[in-house]
Amino acid sequence: MFIREKVINVIGLVLVSLIVQGTFVFAGEDVYAPTETLDLKAIREKEESGLDLAKKAIRVLDPYPGMKTEVSMKTNELNGLVERKKYLATTIQRLQIGLMNKKAKYARNPELLKASVRQYSQKITEMKDELAEAERQIPPLESKLASVNLELQVEELTRGIKVDEEDTGGFDEEFEEAIQGRWKVGKALMNQGF
Repeated sequence: MFIREKVINVIGLVLVSLIVQGTFVFAGEDVYAPTETLDLKAIREKEESGLDLAKKAIRVLDPYPGMKTEVSMKTNELNGLVERKKYLATTIQRLQIGLMNKKAKYARNPELLKASVRQYSQKITEMKDELAEAERQIPPLESKLASVNLELQVEELTRGIKVDEEDTGGFDEEFEEAIQGRWKVGKALMNQGF
């Protein structure tokens, strides 16, 4: 137990001294090592590597691309539901016309008329249920799309990205410019202290 505490204390002291030494070396001050042994080029390469990793982290954590993707997905989903609704309405009308034709065709044959009416009625009922489900899903999806679209527009305004209603082609370039601008400001702030 006593040995374990001593080992942990020694490891802690070594870590603290390494951190302090690294801080002073990074700051450009010679505390523990003479200038001849410092490899400033290696330190700069590590610094650049760290900055590149930070830049990648900023890109990964940035909500803007995810917002754009979500707006696109919701728009596609809404368009799919609208197309499905149109298709179902057209199919129901065709089935109703087919039912009337079968009623006229089998007016003198009650058994075939009864079977045809049952089949068509069942199919029409199924299609009406699907149509009602599609109509039920559309308003909440429109509301969600409007909400996500509003969030995207607010994010674009805060970033200074100006987009016309029909202009969607320049998103990525403007996004890259905004990220580069933020990155340059952050890098300048980081380098002021060193």
